[in-house]
Order: sequence, then structure tokens, then C-alpha cells
Amino acid sequence: MEKLLPKGSAQSNGVSRKTLSDAFITAICLIAYFEPNVGSSLLNEWLRSQLVRSRLGFYYLLIVFYALLFPSGYLSFMIIPTLQPNLLSAYIPLAYTDQILNSTLHNHDFSLIARQGSSTGYISVLDNVKDGFRVMRCDHSLLGGQWIPPQGHVPRLHEPIYAVFVMLEAVRLVHSHAGKHQKQDTQQSALVMYARVGLGIGTTPSALIAHGIDTTVVEIDRVVHDFATEHFDLPSNHTSIIQDAVPFVEQNEGGKKYDYIIHDVFTGGVEPIALFTSEFLGGLKNLLKSDGVIAIVCCSFFVK
Repeated sequence: MEKLLPKGSAQSNGVSRKTLSDAFITAICLIAYFEPNVGSSLLNEWLRSQLVRSRLGFYYLLIVFYALLFPSGYLSFMIIPTLQPNLLSAYIPLAYTDQILNSTLHNHDFSLIARQGSSTGYISVLDNVKDGFRVMRCDHSLLGGQWIPPQGHVPRLHEPIYAVFVMLEAVRLVHSHAGKHQKQDTQQSALVMYARVGLGIGTTPSALIAHGIDTTVVEIDRVVHDFATEHFDLPSNHTSIIQDAVPFVEQNEGGKKYDYIIHDVFTGGVEPIALFTSEFLGGLKNLLKSDGVIAIVCCSFFVK
């Protein structure tokens, strides 16, 4: 049989078919899980709505999958080396690891409120007990924060620690030349789009909702949206779409049109190229009313 194999074939080079199948299955699983535009949307949604949506959870899921597909007695030697470093890590959200993490955070005037791994990173909410503010982070990136009001005081809108975020609300003040008259806020609709984990604490949609504007939020990470609702009082009276902005625009061409579209995809140094192409911006135009306004948040560097 070996003589019949062509020189340079997989088996003659010492690469077995099992090895190739392992690599193929791994690639398919990773692509289907981490790439929103590939694979079954139903499977993708199920994975990200359960405990295995975290990177560590999916890592263990792959281990179990391999053990069932290619059983071997040698796998038992991998149990302790696999579990020990992860279960003792303070970054794994368990009750006893929360206590370990808080014992360190308290020395720096911070307190952990909530945390969870997601498809985009490690999402956490912390309070600064000294200065009185709350923040949300994704890994080491600060997504946003707000000042904690005095006890007993319920503000109409919370004050963000970054005042610049309030500027996006100024899209309401733009008067389009195509419009014959200025409509009331309650007669208008807005689409607020984010890339990766751009929603943060929801400062902009909260302000639009407070004015009575029918607001739709597109955010790729469900955990970020849930934390913004639970810990930063993002109002529930809005339409939330947990999806990447690119397929959302493609799938809704010719659908509902908006008075305002806020294109806020700047993520602290990185701007997804796919959301600045002529095709994508043309798709946004198709979602805009004839007298509508698009506000784009970006960071440009001009080099002479």
C-alpha cells in the first residue's frame, strides 16, 4: 500500500489522516464560533447565550469534543494540568476567586460588581468607592463609566465620567435642509450602531430615549448590553439587536428608515475597516430618511 502512495502525499510525509481531520475540525469550530458571518446563526446564538460563550468555556468544550471523538487513555494525564491553572486563576468568575480579586481591588479603592467572559473578551463592572464612580471594562479597555448619584437621588440621566460621550446627543440639533419643518422628538427614530463592544454603558441611547426618540441599538456583544442594562440603568424601552453591524445593514436594506444614525465604531485606536467602506456607508444611506442625519465617530491622523 505504501508503494502506491505518491511521493509527497500526506501519509508519506508522516502526516496522518487523523491529524488532518483534527486540524480541519478545529478550524471549522473556531470559525463558526468566533466569526459571526460564518456558520449557523442559531448555533452561534446558543453558544453565546450559555456558559460556554466564554473563551475558556469554549476551550473546555473543544477538549470534551476531542475526547469523545478520539478516545484515548492518555487523555487522563491531561486532566490535572488542564484544570489546575485555570481554576486557580482570579480571572475565572467563581465565588471564591471573586473574594480573592476583591481583596486586592479594595487596596486600590475599587470593588468588583460583576464580571463575565464573552465572545469579545473579559467584561467587568467595578465601583470606585473613594471617588464615587462606576466603570465597565473589556479586558484592559475602559468602555465607559458614570458618577454614582447620592443615596436616595434618582437622576433623569446619569452623568458619564467622560463628558465627550454626551456630545453625540447633539445630533438632534442638526437641521437638515431637506426637511420642511422640525419634527418633535417623539416622532423621530434613531439607529445607534457599535463595533465590538462599543455600546459601553449606553450613554448615547439613554439620552435619545430620554427625549422620547424611538431608539434601536445594534451591539455585537450580549454581555455588554446586559451589563449596561443591569448596572448602568440603560432603559429597557428600546429595540436591541445583538448582531454585527455589517450583516445588519445588509439584511435590512429597504427596511425601516431612521431620522438619525449614529455610527460609533471607534474602539480606542482601532476602527474596523469593513464599517468605513463605500458599500457599508451606502447601505447606511439606504436606511436613512431623506431629511435624516448620520453622525460618525472616528479618529483620523493626518500625516504631511
